[in-house]
Amino acid sequence: MPETDNTIYPSFCDFVESVILPKLLANPSAKRLDYREKGGDPRAAGYFTHFGRVWQCNYDSHFEPLLLAYYQEKYVKKGTAFLVTKTIKVGEPKLGLSDELKMKRPSTNMGDRYLYIYEKP
Repeated sequence: MPETDNTIYPSFCDFVESVILPKLLANPSAKRLDYREKGGDPRAAGYFTHFGRVWQCNYDSHFEPLLLAYYQEKYVKKGTAFLVTKTIKVGEPKLGLSDELKMKRPSTNMGDRYLYIYEKP
């Protein structure tokens, strides 16, 4: 099982470069951070700060939306990859993709699907 990196990275890009990219390079055919095909996995893959808050990225997140957001943050327009939204059931703060990035997903109805980033309690 993958282990949680308890470091709180100073930015989303630092988190991706330190945690996400090494995971993808270790298993380039994987879709998810935990390398599983399906099922929930609410364990934290790691933490980063964004919008002055600390966020937890869960292991069941997919590489694809994370890499889209990384490219947007690093190379296009810093600070524009995410919007703060709320979960449907509990109303807790979560990060969702910006409308611009949602339109770049393989299917425009993907939205924030497979992206599980929540504010750290």
